[in-house]
Amino acid sequence: MNKNAFFVILILSLLFFSSNIFSEIQNLKIISPNGGELFFTNSNLLIKWRYPLNNSSEQKFVITLYKNGINLFTISKISDYNGGKLIWHIPGNFQTGDDFRIRIRLKENLAVNDFSDSDFSIKKREER
Repeated sequence: MNKNAFFVILILSLLFFSSNIFSEIQNLKIISPNGGELFFTNSNLLIKWRYPLNNSSEQKFVITLYKNGINLFTISKISDYNGGKLIWHIPGNFQTGDDFRIRIRLKENLAVNDFSDSDFSIKKREER
């Protein structure tokens, strides 16, 4: 094989693999909460995401809550795909605010992740 053919094959291989990696990164998407929602303490929050690759059911996901851009805590260290759904119960004594976001990432690949597009709120449920 001559030198030029080798470089052409190398470049084509790099383009193919990098486009597959980029495609995988772009395919993980948070559906909700994705910004603007209001949730209350002592209630359930349904976290939904989409990961349409063929091996979705085999993947494990890590779901983290952020407040004001800072990692507050991990909601789920290892979540099966489960149709892209997880219910998190917001404790009654949970801190409130208007600056929460969710991050979902693949357990085995930190580069494959998504954040809520904008902030959502958690408020205390008013006593009646």
